[in-house]
Amino acid sequence: MRKPTPTNEQYAWHTAALAGFKPEIHNDDPQPGWYRTKIARGGVWVPAQIWLEQDIDPSTGQLADDERYYCIVNGQSKDPHAQWHWLAAEPITEDEFDYLTEILAWAAAHEPDSPEANPDHAVDWFTSSLPDF
Repeated sequence: MRKPTPTNEQYAWHTAALAGFKPEIHNDDPQPGWYRTKIARGGVWVPAQIWLEQDIDPSTGQLADDERYYCIVNGQSKDPHAQWHWLAAEPITEDEFDYLTEILAWAAAHEPDSPEANPDHAVDWFTSSLPDF
C-alpha cells in the first residue's frame, strides 16, 4: 500500500506560482490548482481546475488505487495532460475561479447574447456592449 499525496504537496506548484515564483513547467506533469484559459481565440476567460483524485482505504489511510488527475475547463471534463500546457501560464485563486464560474453562469441565464454567455466565440468589440460597473 502507498500513502496518499498530502494536500499541501499537491498544491505546492500552484501556491508557488501564485506567490510570484516561477516553478518549472513540465508538459507531462499537470499540477492541481485553479486556472483560467480561453477556449476561443479572442474570447473571454473561463475557469479551469485540475485536481488529484485519491481512493483512500478508510481503515488503513493508504491508497486503495493509483492517484488520478482530473480536469474541468468551463465545466467540461478535459484531459489534464492535454490542457496543462495552456493552464500553467494562468494560475488564479480559488475565489477567482468561483467568480469566473458565477459570472459565466449568470450571463448564460440573464444575458445570452453577451460574450460571457458565449465563451466559445471571439468577442466582437464593435457590437459588444461595455460592462456595467
